[in-house]
Amino acid sequence: MSTNFAYFLLGEEAEVSLMKSMDDVWRSIERIEPMLGGYISLEAMNSLAQIFLGKKAVLVLTDHALADGSCFYRASRKLCEKVASAEHEDLLAASVPWSESKGWKDTDVNRMDLAGFLLEMAALCKQLENNYSLFVLFSKEG
Repeated sequence: MSTNFAYFLLGEEAEVSLMKSMDDVWRSIERIEPMLGGYISLEAMNSLAQIFLGKKAVLVLTDHALADGSCFYRASRKLCEKVASAEHEDLLAASVPWSESKGWKDTDVNRMDLAGFLLEMAALCKQLENNYSLFVLFSKEG
């Protein structure tokens, strides 16, 4: 399982299509509160969708990438809406099955770290506007 550093950002498709370097990504992320990122795999993100939506494949590969080949994925709006509307206790509870999912197999992930990640993701998703999407960049730089 490949785990890269993943950067989460809100933006319009056109804005993301212009990003070609990590400097471009950082300029976008610096405008967002909370800033969200971490060592996470595509499989772990898809297992999160299984928990919240009952289905996998929540991240869709876009045509956009940095010059180094790091790819942008777009998160499902339904996942964002579900996470954003979840109660605090439900987000904390979701960290338990998520930590036991295939996406975290053979890692020493801390459930409390995942709970914190989910709380931050919920705060980020609450800012989603109609023309914005939640993008995830799996960086090759780390």
